[in-house]
Amino acid sequence: MPRDKLANLFTEECGALVPSHRQKNETLALGFEKWLATLKCSQSMRARCELWLRRWLDFLGPDDVCAATTSRVRLFVADVATKDCLSTHTMRYAFCVLRKFYRFAVLAGAMPYSPCDLIPFAKSIPRRLPRTLSEEEIARMIEAAPTPPERAALEIFYATGCRLAEVAGMRAEHFDFRQRQIIVLGKGEKERICFFGSRAAQAVKAHLAGRTKGPLFRNGKGRALSRESLAIIVRRAGQRVGIEGVHPHLLRHSFATHLLDRGADIRFIQEFLGHTSVQTTAIYLHTAVASLAKIHRKFHPHEGENAPCPKTE
Repeated sequence: MPRDKLANLFTEECGALVPSHRQKNETLALGFEKWLATLKCSQSMRARCELWLRRWLDFLGPDDVCAATTSRVRLFVADVATKDCLSTHTMRYAFCVLRKFYRFAVLAGAMPYSPCDLIPFAKSIPRRLPRTLSEEEIARMIEAAPTPPERAALEIFYATGCRLAEVAGMRAEHFDFRQRQIIVLGKGEKERICFFGSRAAQAVKAHLAGRTKGPLFRNGKGRALSRESLAIIVRRAGQRVGIEGVHPHLLRHSFATHLLDRGADIRFIQEFLGHTSVQTTAIYLHTAVASLAKIHRKFHPHEGENAPCPKTE
């Protein structure tokens, strides 16, 4: 028998013995995406979950996603970490997506248990402290902005502490310049009021130039500027003054840390940031080193000029 016919016969036999589960996997993936929508997850979160789930399905190939083992999950995370040189935060996120997907599969009755249940991976990786910029660095970035839209974007990110998706969704008609506040649609489709100061108000007014309706930031076609374009504006603003790795969430971290440094209550900062739990906001306590040092020197009994001197024999 010719070699090519033998190869085709072997392929057909293997196909009969090991059927493909791609269609079943795709059905579960679509159901998972709809489930996330019912949970009112943000569009950006759904997109990231879909991205990591697709990578997991590509990794499995024709294998049944419901037959995956704990070892297979570990191998996947290790594989993507090696190929992409992922940070611990990204590795944790990838695993959390798989854990959420298999939680859905169990609830849907597709499998009796999740292969992620026995992996304490997400808890074993320590959470990193957020990086922040100094007040002087942010001032230099804003002063170096070459156009009104770029200056307005930097001012509004820093003044409100909003997320990238929240700023991208801002509209001109939602601004109240008299009260210096704006209605923002945050995570979980929850609305909250964010505040901004006089400098941000001036920058936004200069950018709008009398316009009172439509997206705050628009592209050449008059549509809302994409999140990617806004992120590029922020990154280039940092590069313009010699600061690499600047992104919108870095301005959010800086917003929270600078408020803490100046004595703001963490409960108020929680409301400003739109955090559901104060535990999420508490991580900024560790970055507000200047404020913590002042409090320690002011209130600890063994600090300052009036501290009692130790007795010497």
